[in-house]
Amino acid sequence: MLQVNLLGEPVKPGVSVITAVKNRREAFEEALPTWLAHPEIDEIVVVDWASDLSLLPLIEKFRDGRILLAEVTGQPKWILSHAFNLAARLCRGSLMLKLDADVKLLAGFFEKHKPGDDNFFCGNWRIRRNPNELHLNGILFLQRAALFRVNGYNEFIKFYGWDDSDLYQRLEMSGLRRADFDLDTLFHIPHGERTLFQEIPGRLEHIPEEEKSGFATFLNRCIGNNHGKWSTERSLMEFNIIRKDDHLLSCTAMGRDLNIITPEILAGCEKTAIRERLQLTGAEIPGHILAGLSLDELYTLYNLCFLGDGEQREATVRKFLLNKRTGRVE
Repeated sequence: MLQVNLLGEPVKPGVSVITAVKNRREAFEEALPTWLAHPEIDEIVVVDWASDLSLLPLIEKFRDGRILLAEVTGQPKWILSHAFNLAARLCRGSLMLKLDADVKLLAGFFEKHKPGDDNFFCGNWRIRRNPNELHLNGILFLQRAALFRVNGYNEFIKFYGWDDSDLYQRLEMSGLRRADFDLDTLFHIPHGERTLFQEIPGRLEHIPEEEKSGFATFLNRCIGNNHGKWSTERSLMEFNIIRKDDHLLSCTAMGRDLNIITPEILAGCEKTAIRERLQLTGAEIPGHILAGLSLDELYTLYNLCFLGDGEQREATVRKFLLNKRTGRVE
């Protein structure tokens, strides 16, 4: 795995950029030229995760021989861990730069970041200078071999969020030192609907987009830290790969997904995530009350906390809790 890619091609010194895209064509079209402007990049592996419209016309527009497009079919939902693990296994450079498709690579990046045998560079939401830089948390630059020593991204994580933090924790536990990027060398292209193509479990009826992503992140943290711990003993999703030409691959998932959280465990993680998020809403709901609510009741309460304006919302939540204590059903 470390010496050759999925196509049997040898890994060699150089920089590979990997990315994965599902229907983010507009942002990707803006970001890609900033990657191509860097001569330090030897190849760019683009996984098109079953976009509604193929990215091939866009790739052909740039006419750059460093780009390899891997078109994945039959995937209705965006699963970051599967998509980026595939991209990583296809690349051939000894250094691997994981970029989200909505991130520009600015001047000076490669002069300021040199991954070695003992360190890696990654995003850090804690050092953001503005809300937009929060979305640089998923950028990663490291030696390719280091990624596979921890078996890549956690494929138990199927929803939005925490996949990057889970990986960074495991890289640090493997003995590598974490370093922050110089944020002047990266730029996230702002856009909405971050969870549009990715499944989020449960019944989130009135939850705004940013809160949905927050809930999914808490849920994935619970999964990754407890019931879905990732290790080299786990098997990555397998793909049947057909080479169409030197710069185009067709990829189809093979067999069943071996890394699935059971419905019972998922429900427990959902309860934990909702309770944690409710504590952040300012509704001041006592912990012992939350502990006594079923999953259905927690979802009902969670939705109520984002319904209407402040006074209406507080009154609705108080009424729900009163009915729960008195046993009334409305």
